[in-house]
Amino acid sequence: MYITKRRIFRKALGLAVPALGVAAVRAEDAPANQEPGKTGKTGLSGPALQEEAIRISKLLRCPASPNLTLYESEAAIASELKGRIFMMLREGKSRDEIIRWMIERYGEQISYMPDVNAGTAPLWIAPWAALVVAGGLVFWRMRRKKAVAAKAADATHG
Repeated sequence: MYITKRRIFRKALGLAVPALGVAAVRAEDAPANQEPGKTGKTGLSGPALQEEAIRISKLLRCPASPNLTLYESEAAIASELKGRIFMMLREGKSRDEIIRWMIERYGEQISYMPDVNAGTAPLWIAPWAALVVAGGLVFWRMRRKKAVAAKAADATHG
């Protein structure tokens, strides 16, 4: 029980700190003509900002911990990227724009649901092909077993 509460607290802290604007953001990423504290577009704020940031962070993989989403990861890069998500949402960027930016920056592997293209098609097709092959093998074995049982029955009765 203690570990679960601690982990939940760390996740909440990992999302709350960037929401408060404490996340480290590099200076070269900010527009030169923008006043401090002001954004070019009006974006999300409050609970809507946090909910959307959580949804987006659950769609992306942590670059440091490939088996975890950004939401689940406690790595420093995950906190930085969550901060980036909050900042982009405040700027008025959409979910698709944020995900596209992450993919451009970190590659297709950051997405848990990659697009279907020539490079990822085998990954999408392989599970279904394996299922069809396994079903075919089960069907073939059942037919063969039934045929062997029928021959054995004919041999004992004949």
